Amino acid sequence: SSSRSNGSRRDSNVEEKLGSVSSGESEHLYSHQQNGEHNNNKADAVGACPDYIRENCKGNWHMEYEISVHQGPVHGISVSSSLGLVASASWDKTCKLFDVDRKVTVGELSGVHDKGLYGVQFMKTNPEVLATVSSDHTAVIWNVPNRSCLFTLEEHTDEVNGLSFHASQDILATASDDRSIILWDVAVGEKLSTLLGHRNSVYGVCFSPVSSLLASASFDWYTKLWDTRINTV
Repeated sequence: SSSRSNGSRRDSNVEEKLGSVSSGESEHLYSHQQNGEHNNNKADAVGACPDYIRENCKGNWHMEYEISVHQGPVHGISVSSSLGLVASASWDKTCKLFDVDRKVTVGELSGVHDKGLYGVQFMKTNPEVLATVSSDHTAVIWNVPNRSCLFTLEEHTDEVNGLSFHASQDILATASDDRSIILWDVAVGEKLSTLLGHRNSVYGVCFSPVSSLLASASFDWYTKLWDTRINTV
């Protein structure tokens, strides 16, 4: 089944999810125009790579094997370590599910998008749910075990380029050529808020793994950081 959100739902449950962000639009807290300058003091970088990870990444890397299951360019990829699955999003309008251990395709998510896919991501709080975004202006929430569509998210007015799930809440962010970012309540398939501020297509979004900070990247040469101020769901 699919669900179309009209953006008018603002009951107490939805308001609690966004805290002080209300009725649609949020101002960005920080905007940085990329100008080629770099911070060379890597020792002071927040979230610097731990030494034990650096050691584990050393050595000779080799390709384990290739996965060839699509009939068009593959634009997006996501891995679920708990399910042992790789999900790939393709211009052939499908998302394939590949079992890493058995090295076989175990499923296909299709029949909902009518144009090529740009991205896919497993939900952080529940890997049995994933989302895809497409040039058909929609995002789709899927049930992985049942290979079925839970919701079709249709508020964007242009191609949807990127997506990111919140690390600890049932929230999805989508980025679009319509210059907007939309936050969605994944549990009910409804829009929570629209973030406006970019002056050109928004190509990517990414939630912080430890907070409700959301970063966005755009063709307007800007990176923006947004405080979505989401309370505990």
